[in-house]
Amino acid sequence: MHFFLRDNTFINLTADGLELFEAALEWAVNRPLTYVPPTNLQIGSIEISGGNLTVSGTGGPAGTYRVLSSSSLSLPLDQWTPVATNSFGAGGDFSTTISKPSDPERFYLIAVP
Repeated sequence: MHFFLRDNTFINLTADGLELFEAALEWAVNRPLTYVPPTNLQIGSIEISGGNLTVSGTGGPAGTYRVLSSSSLSLPLDQWTPVATNSFGAGGDFSTTISKPSDPERFYLIAVP
């Protein structure tokens, strides 16, 4: 578990967590800022069953979303691989099942166009 506090100190940050944080900072440096309207998107569950990974949640806006995947957080978003496209339910609910990757470490994000 990782925590980032307002006074810029870390508590319970593992070596892997610090490496991930530093990679995210390196990726973000010198990139243009883009305004993204706030959403109440919340992941409610992540389950692995057999060869599948299912992510479910609530709070999505009307319309579609894409699930993108990468083996590295340092890749620009346009180099992440789309692994699923789906539509939010009437109440903003979502659930997506994708094949579990063979990589030992994989990153996912939900992109709302």
